[in-house]
Amino acid sequence: MTYNANPKDVSLQHEIIQLRLKIAQQFNYTSFADFTISKNVAGSAKAVNDLITDLQVHVSPLGEREQEARNELKAQDKNIVGAIGKSDIAYTWDTDYYIKIQDKAADFDYDQYGDYFPINITVPKILEFYGEIYGLRFDRIQAQDADELSPTGNGSDLVWYPDVQLYAVWNNEAFIDAYPASSTDGGWVGYLYLDLFHRDVGNSGVGYEQSVRNGFIDADGCRHYPAAAAFGSSTKSDNEDEMPSLIADPTTILHELGHCMHHLSSRTSYSRNFGPDGVPVDFAEFPSQLMERWGSQPEALKRISFHWSHFSPQGAAEWRKTQNDTTGTIALPPATISDDLVAKFVNSTASKAGSKALFQFYLTRYDQALYNITSLDVAAALDLDALANQLTRNVTLTPDWSDLGLGFDWGHFETLQTYTVNDAYSANYYAYLWCKVYADDVFFTFFSGENLFNGEIGMKYRTTVLQPGGARPPLQSLEDFLGRAPNTDGYFRGLRIDPSAPSGS
Repeated sequence: MTYNANPKDVSLQHEIIQLRLKIAQQFNYTSFADFTISKNVAGSAKAVNDLITDLQVHVSPLGEREQEARNELKAQDKNIVGAIGKSDIAYTWDTDYYIKIQDKAADFDYDQYGDYFPINITVPKILEFYGEIYGLRFDRIQAQDADELSPTGNGSDLVWYPDVQLYAVWNNEAFIDAYPASSTDGGWVGYLYLDLFHRDVGNSGVGYEQSVRNGFIDADGCRHYPAAAAFGSSTKSDNEDEMPSLIADPTTILHELGHCMHHLSSRTSYSRNFGPDGVPVDFAEFPSQLMERWGSQPEALKRISFHWSHFSPQGAAEWRKTQNDTTGTIALPPATISDDLVAKFVNSTASKAGSKALFQFYLTRYDQALYNITSLDVAAALDLDALANQLTRNVTLTPDWSDLGLGFDWGHFETLQTYTVNDAYSANYYAYLWCKVYADDVFFTFFSGENLFNGEIGMKYRTTVLQPGGARPPLQSLEDFLGRAPNTDGYFRGLRIDPSAPSGS
């Protein structure tokens, strides 16, 4: 496996790096990274490097232990024929296979897990508990209500595709009681669109959030209310009664709806500093990654789960077909996901969390290496293949072709990483890790445990952190909510790492 992407893309990436460096130097910055990051919360490329170095030092021992576990599995594998490299080392091309072996040994099946998250049950349940946390109410607009709202009298004109769902979003009673000023306009907040199914045209990517309209106050003093959209990439079922459309893992929709909560909760005078679009990128990914944490909490997973075989008699019959049950005697799975299956999912995720984190460190370090270059001559002469491969090996700690004597000048894996040419994330990919630190700090400080659905805490978070948008320094908003500067303790806790332990232990 050499990741042989189109070699022509390497020269294009070279050109992009040089052009961006020229732009930065036109503004008297030494590098494109400093040009970009100077406007962000981090403030400098040095601050980014300091954080990643600190995280990497503590996480690397966890990644090493996970690699050792895969090495041991390969050493015990009696089915290997014509192995490339040593038989007791799991190389990068072995990793996915031995992760599957680990899951099988732990009796964890992703398909079995995914069967508990039908879209038409899970998504409304997510909106229900988001409403409790944020002090919001989501009312589906459809049928006659949609016709009455539409200027044309045809409700289908309110959306861009028949599968798109439209919700009216209001402040709920608890929020209005706590914040009486929010009763203005009857507590109206805005609109939420959900476009959750893959289409070859119009919605062919992975999940993302789109700001449909920002909120602001116009010259006449009239407030304009926002609209946000969450997109998914689930496969739509041909027959919802027999087997409904599923969300394989709720984490993605939790993330994108986290962006939507940021958008809908913002309340600023100007569009330019409204919601996720109005804050630096290394703050914008924080509210969404915060909500991902609910995707690993047993109480939340049990609340949003419902096994599709319990939908209808047709569903039960269809599920039994998947089990090759011709007699109809096999008992259906529990309607709500079991504690045992949740524990297996959580443990499966934890078993590769270190390796996943190290890969994120690699992506960040590669991005920073490209855009911290200060010389056009160095940028022109840069060997992108060698840089990417050497960083991959050194940061992820996963053996590869370089361990077989082939050096680092092979393949073009780096050209598959489109974030390095993306306008928003070039030199900014670190934002995911930067925001992950914020997200885990907030979660483990306030929401973990018995406060998972605590509306008092959630509404304070909404009004203190999300509502101001970029109208004030967002880090100040976060510090006001925390009552201190953010720290990395929550990030390490999420990885089950003791940050006080000596490096390498």
